[in-house]
Amino acid sequence: MEQRSRSIFAMLIACLFVFALLPVAAADAPDGFETVSWKPVVPVKKATLVQADKWGDIDDYAYLAAVPSSVFYDEKSDSIVSHPLLFYDGGNVGTDYFMEDWLATAGMDELVTINMEEIIPWSANKTTEIYADNPYDVAREVATSSWKSSKTAVLAVIDGRMEYADAVAGAVEGTMPGDYKPKVETITGERDVGIVPVYHNFSIPEPYKYIDTDLVWDVIPGTGVPANVVSGINLDMQLYDWQLGMVAAVENWVLIDPDPSSYVFNNGPWGVAFTYMPTKSMAMPTDEMPIMDREPRAVLWDSVLRGPDNKAVYRVDCNLYPGVEFDLPEEVCFGASGISFELTWNNPNVNMGLVILDPFNNSIAKAVDIEEFIAEGLPAEPPATEDETYETVKTIGISKIGEGRHRVCVVKLTDNTEPVDFKVTYAWEQLVSREEGNFIASATEGAILASLLNAPLLYVDDDYMPPATKSALDALGVKKVVFMDLGGEAPLAESLAASYGVEHITDYVKLYSRIQDITDETDVVFSSIATFGDSKFAGPAAYAAAHHGCPVFLVEMHPELSCAAAWHSLYWQGAKEKRRPPSVGSMVISGREVYDFLGGVGFDGEGMENMLTVCDEFNLGASWDRTFAGVAVPGRITGTPTDASYWVSRSVFYPVVVFANPATDPKGGMYITGSRSTTDTSTGFLDVQPGGEMEFKYPVLQTWVSYQHRFNERASKYHGINYTGADGITPFWSPSDNPVDNDVNARYGRPGCYYPDMTNSEVVPFYMNKLGYSNVYSTNFEATMENLNRGVMMWIEVMHGGNAGGGTVGFWGTAGKAVEENPWRGYEEGGDTFEPDTMAESKQAGVDVVPSPKGAGEVTGHDGVVITIAAQFAQTTSKSGSQIDEALENIHSAGVVAGSCLIAYTPLHMSLVRHGSVFQVIDPWLTSWYCAFAIATFGRDLASGDTVGEAYEKGIRHVGIEYLTGQWWWDIYENVVYFGDPELRLYSPLHSWEKPVAISPEEAQAMVAGTGAVDETPGFGAVLIVAALAMMAALMTVRKR
Repeated sequence: MEQRSRSIFAMLIACLFVFALLPVAAADAPDGFETVSWKPVVPVKKATLVQADKWGDIDDYAYLAAVPSSVFYDEKSDSIVSHPLLFYDGGNVGTDYFMEDWLATAGMDELVTINMEEIIPWSANKTTEIYADNPYDVAREVATSSWKSSKTAVLAVIDGRMEYADAVAGAVEGTMPGDYKPKVETITGERDVGIVPVYHNFSIPEPYKYIDTDLVWDVIPGTGVPANVVSGINLDMQLYDWQLGMVAAVENWVLIDPDPSSYVFNNGPWGVAFTYMPTKSMAMPTDEMPIMDREPRAVLWDSVLRGPDNKAVYRVDCNLYPGVEFDLPEEVCFGASGISFELTWNNPNVNMGLVILDPFNNSIAKAVDIEEFIAEGLPAEPPATEDETYETVKTIGISKIGEGRHRVCVVKLTDNTEPVDFKVTYAWEQLVSREEGNFIASATEGAILASLLNAPLLYVDDDYMPPATKSALDALGVKKVVFMDLGGEAPLAESLAASYGVEHITDYVKLYSRIQDITDETDVVFSSIATFGDSKFAGPAAYAAAHHGCPVFLVEMHPELSCAAAWHSLYWQGAKEKRRPPSVGSMVISGREVYDFLGGVGFDGEGMENMLTVCDEFNLGASWDRTFAGVAVPGRITGTPTDASYWVSRSVFYPVVVFANPATDPKGGMYITGSRSTTDTSTGFLDVQPGGEMEFKYPVLQTWVSYQHRFNERASKYHGINYTGADGITPFWSPSDNPVDNDVNARYGRPGCYYPDMTNSEVVPFYMNKLGYSNVYSTNFEATMENLNRGVMMWIEVMHGGNAGGGTVGFWGTAGKAVEENPWRGYEEGGDTFEPDTMAESKQAGVDVVPSPKGAGEVTGHDGVVITIAAQFAQTTSKSGSQIDEALENIHSAGVVAGSCLIAYTPLHMSLVRHGSVFQVIDPWLTSWYCAFAIATFGRDLASGDTVGEAYEKGIRHVGIEYLTGQWWWDIYENVVYFGDPELRLYSPLHSWEKPVAISPEEAQAMVAGTGAVDETPGFGAVLIVAALAMMAALMTVRKR
């Protein structure tokens, strides 16, 4: 019996020895948090920093090599294990503020630095420093410091033979027939105030290739006197190609904009439509107004002559110009740059134009100067060329063009009877080879696939395995390699098969399917192979895509995407200064190109895709994201690659780092809120109830300076029309089936469930309360900046804005008048915070010069807009992006919803990002009044459970064009863009979660033991075998006894 007991004891000791050596992952894995990622995320107390702008592409390849060690999928726990991966350039406060929040909430037990040359202000219990002057060594060090062993590795080809196409220079000649003559289609009509379009159809037959319109309307019906630069009648016109849809539009208000013109995309049925909404856009101070392309059409007329009739009697001349088209003999190559076109012709008394068309019939560039041609300005004796013909020249130079067969269209702009000979010369050169693009793509997609497989990423040349890579494979015990050889050019594939199991991936579409097979996701991430400064966006895009469970679609690598991207880039390069809205027709065509591609590769699924673009504003223009609202939920992360890296991490880890925001403290905090006032009607003096320091919980800061007030409920009587949105909803009047809307309009006599009126200073707080937030109000600059620095969940502002001076916004400022310094909402002259709308727009001149004070306003009328145009000068003070940057500290993941015009893609915008804002809904262009309805419903949809991206998209659906759904609309100044991850969910008392707890790097290692990163230190298997034999011997001993 004693011997039997000893044997059992020996067996138990052996079992304990074996079980002690088994992976710790057998224990319950920690719960991850729900975030923008495709699986729950388990945060790790760790960070990896890569020195930006290091030795060419080394920083990019280093960042990509670190992606699978920073974010990887653990199949056993069905979660993502992740920590922040950041570029570091030493001068970007955005990195500092993110790390401040990460350390305060997650902590940092380990810090990995790669090629760091600068002294960084953070430390950890363990620091791993990696230095290498080539990407192969960097990848080896990352892999061997992150994995003890791995049966699988991803090998990406990043260098090898590169072939460049010869520079192209060619010419095509042709003759414009003498019987090709411009013609005019004249359309007349009249309409009263209203937004239901009045259509007039006509036909554009061959050979007409360009249309330019000239719209005029009478200031007094029947007089024939046209409207001028300042007018109370504000007629709008839309131009339609009925085979494509709306192609161009003009929205007039106070100042008359240039009339629509367009390349004739399709010959056949066309039309014009007229709408008349009597008040439109948020104007800016004159010195910040975009430069008008045309001179005013008439002198300022005497407003006292204006009658009460607002009816517009109009005439539009549709000028049609004939042309000839032909394909270029050569296809534009991959990576073309330095593109130039020149049109010359042999008659100085003739004007001609040139339009460049991409392979999808989109007009990407033009030189069609209809009004600028002056025959008298040409030399009396034109110089003779070598062939002794007179030449007149139009030139086009562009920086970027898509891949494929392009066409040119030569347009005849003057009426003459003789044929005109012309010549089009063209040139470009290839600066980036296709192989180079494939190398970047192989590393980018390889980083994502490695992350999903929980495997290291290593680098090779197309025909050579560097010693660093071979040593890493040996050290890790790799048995299988996934060989990322996009383009399929690498001879190395054959030799790899002799030593490893090889999965050879050469085809982009199959690669996309390979990733989708793992995640079953249809999220879309776009980026570019282009360099911004000295770094690329491909790395941060790959990190984002690894979290979203999707590939990165690098736009240059597919002709369809490259052509669409080129249009948006060229448009924005030309439009950024004046901020002209994009061509509707070109937005439609480019968007369809993209979605045809996505459908072809399996990423146009049911419902709307979440679409994230990680790129700067020039390689993918500002209009890119706005194109897709309606078929996708788009978002943009921009700035520099360094900005993108911490912005992606702030989005991914928002459920953690938001708790660094003092606004999440359930005990609340002190904030400065504005005063309230009424006017003593007997004296005219203000009776002010002071604001100041008060306690708030979960505060949302609101700055109402120039905003809409009781627009449909009251101002509709003044304008003679209710505003109805693009989706048919009439604020205040349309019933709602969402209980969150119950009594939103009750204060103004409409209880029950209805859509909110555009009374945003009251409606937005109503929905913020539904989310469990409290409302803090400040209108002056100093109080607003102080409140932001104290920590708020969101900042919602409506002020006048402009893109001059690094971006400017107009805070409340009274120019020394003895009035409230910081009212809770702005008001007009003669008003107060109780009745802010006391100065109406003149129906004659469209300027806010008609007094409508309390008591008398019901007689003169209220226009529903507070501080419209003239009041800006006396009652607001502009603050620039640099002033805001200097005033801000860390704003701890606050969201920003801005109603200001033109401030996206300015230093002001990037200042908000770098000081810690996690998202912004903000406009690169002019913003019409009616963004108010989108802002009003934003909080409504958040309270209903939507993501930030979904709430943004629904707002656009209410008020603007949806370019890819056929929702055409007169209001072309509703192009607000969402900046941030579209799947972000905001923390609120209504939608809250417990603060996630980050695990240590050791716990992360233990958690995934037995999957991709098996803890197989040398001799480990032998120890297990010996222990198992010992246990078997003990069992046999028991059996014998």
